[in-house]
Amino acid sequence: MGDYGHNPKLSRSHHYHEPPDRATFGLRSKFQQLTEARRAKRSPASSSVPDLQGVGNLLWRPLRADDHSRLMQLVSDVEDVENPPFRTTSGELSELFAPGYTTNSVGGFHGNDLLAYGFVRIPDFDAPFEVATLSGTIHPNARDAEIATKLLSWQVAAARSLVSERARGVPAYVQIHVDESESGSHELLSGHGFVAHGVVTQMRRQLDDDLPKIEVPSHVRIEPWTEELHDAVKQVHDLAFEQAGEDMAVSQKEWTRARERFVPEWSYVAVDRSTDRARIAGYVLAAKWEEDWTALGWSEGYIEAIGVLEEWRSQGVAKSLLVKSMKAMRRDGMEYAGLDADNQNPTGAQQVFATLGFEPTHTTTQYVVEL
Repeated sequence: MGDYGHNPKLSRSHHYHEPPDRATFGLRSKFQQLTEARRAKRSPASSSVPDLQGVGNLLWRPLRADDHSRLMQLVSDVEDVENPPFRTTSGELSELFAPGYTTNSVGGFHGNDLLAYGFVRIPDFDAPFEVATLSGTIHPNARDAEIATKLLSWQVAAARSLVSERARGVPAYVQIHVDESESGSHELLSGHGFVAHGVVTQMRRQLDDDLPKIEVPSHVRIEPWTEELHDAVKQVHDLAFEQAGEDMAVSQKEWTRARERFVPEWSYVAVDRSTDRARIAGYVLAAKWEEDWTALGWSEGYIEAIGVLEEWRSQGVAKSLLVKSMKAMRRDGMEYAGLDADNQNPTGAQQVFATLGFEPTHTTTQYVVEL
């Protein structure tokens, strides 16, 4: 691979990604919360998607599914340099080409090497707005301001073109998620009219000390997950966040995909058995992302989602579910438990996590711009 002049000031710029489906609901801020996004700047209109040929002395063309290995190498090279607290998997990159989305993409090649890419995806389901999610990066040895700026401009224009083709006549937004360490990306996005919309804090708790005993009402029992509860827990999830004033309903496809790393032995439901007809009061879903452990330096169980219905809040149910899950993780040899906390969560979930010993580690910011 040729040497493209490593620039320290740009060594972290323009590396943004669609977050892995490891906490896409329940804890992580969903873009369905758009009441505040009305303050987003409107991206200047453009009649066409710009041509990138010649930019950075690279050959630019659309990405194909058979570019997967080159894309994996590029992302791995970037993550080796930036050392984020996760590692993108081959399966996650394959999702970029999965059906169910309206997409556009571009890759910048030097010979057979992929040195930059940009992806735009819009979910193919009806919603009161359109949301295009951008992901992309540039190889550390190929970064310069021209590539970063023009690639992002291409993505925003491509998003606008896709929205126009879909012709749904609803408000449309572009979103990007950026890790706190990527200062160059923050500056780049601001220059393109993006504004910060939400912040997610990654939190972690060591599992080598005693976990507290949490009291819950005598008629509420924390019970193991069973597959028969799958659909019922999804309904509880949707209702729990509706009661909290958030439109967090997820499609069946999203719910199923979010369980790909699901660990049933670490997942529990709170069941109210005060009557002959048992009712689900809350739930916790946990997962493990073993490919992240090398980057982290330890093993970690992950809280994917937690929800408690309004009737049972402030009764220790959420804490009890979390403690039960963490005990199961520790029993299986996990050293830490991790989760993502939405800083705008109206239920005060982040404070609940803190009282159980979770500490913030870093943040991810969601940027939006209106088309």
